[in-house]
Amino acid sequence: MNGWNEMTMVLAQDSTSALIKFIVGGGWIGGIIVLCSIVAMALSVAAGLQLRRATLIPPERVKKLKSLVDAGDLGRALQVCKHPENDCYVFRIAGAALERATLGLYGGLDARHAAEEVGEAETMRLHRLVEPLGVIASIAPLLGLLGTVQGMIGAFETVATQAVADSGYYERLAYNISIALITTFQGLVVAIPVLVVQSWYRSKIESAATEAASITEGILLVTEHRAARTTPTEQAP
Repeated sequence: MNGWNEMTMVLAQDSTSALIKFIVGGGWIGGIIVLCSIVAMALSVAAGLQLRRATLIPPERVKKLKSLVDAGDLGRALQVCKHPENDCYVFRIAGAALERATLGLYGGLDARHAAEEVGEAETMRLHRLVEPLGVIASIAPLLGLLGTVQGMIGAFETVATQAVADSGYYERLAYNISIALITTFQGLVVAIPVLVVQSWYRSKIESAATEAASITEGILLVTEHRAARTTPTEQAP
């Protein structure tokens, strides 16, 4: 039993030392990659908090908005959208449509254009939240490749300039090859999960945009129907 415990401790220590080596063994380029991973983690958490469905499309408040629109109370519905506590993705789009619909006689017919315009701008704003993740996912493998080239250059220089009889020859050669492999490993380890997270966030944005469009469409149907009923018709001569 004691032998098993000792072997487990040795394996744990070896795993820890190997992990530390993979983190700090990439030289200054590896340090930049590690810094990129920290930045990517912070950006992922920040974007995740802002891209929650409850933040983008709060269900209870949307339900209240729908009830006001269905009742034809567009003025109160607009007040709900413009209230600071209700400031969110879907209410900015719906608020633009309602604001245009309540401007005048033909506002209800022009509300769709306003909703599309603001909706596109708001969706682009959400996409900009995850763009830095794409930049990091692109840069990390390139930094890993740069570290690989640096390490291989160092390895060939060692072979070309150091004598085999030199006691530090193999150590320097192994060190440069190690940098080449570790930076490649670091770059891929950072890029792959960041790319997955970015793709997941993009799908959440598209899902939110689709749901917001559906909600806004219901509002537009009411405003357009109301505008059609109030628009004066031309008298035939």
